[in-house]
Amino acid sequence: MPRVLVVDDDELNLTTFERCFRRDLVVHVAASGADAIAVLERGPIDVVLADYSMPEMDGLKFLGIVKSRWPNTGRLLVTAYLDMGPLDPELVHHVVTKPWDREDILERVRAARISSP
Repeated sequence: MPRVLVVDDDELNLTTFERCFRRDLVVHVAASGADAIAVLERGPIDVVLADYSMPEMDGLKFLGIVKSRWPNTGRLLVTAYLDMGPLDPELVHHVVTKPWDREDILERVRAARISSP
């Protein structure tokens, strides 16, 4: 099963994701970019889903760190903003909009895992 790290400062979002996907994914959660980096340092993660809007370190900054330190990890940005403008495809493999769809997330996780260098 793919190992996924979900990064979101909203505890309810983390709990909801974990409950929805525990049968299909090995789900790790982190409430901040700093906590997520600690998870990544402990062992391999296939795909990261990072919320765009977080205090201290937003999702794009966090994904930049992931790209530089763990370049083979798939990177998905989760956001409620519908018009983010163009994003560097080397940084963000896909943008998932809120409210997210379970099947879409599974498809995106699989695609990001396959397309990661």
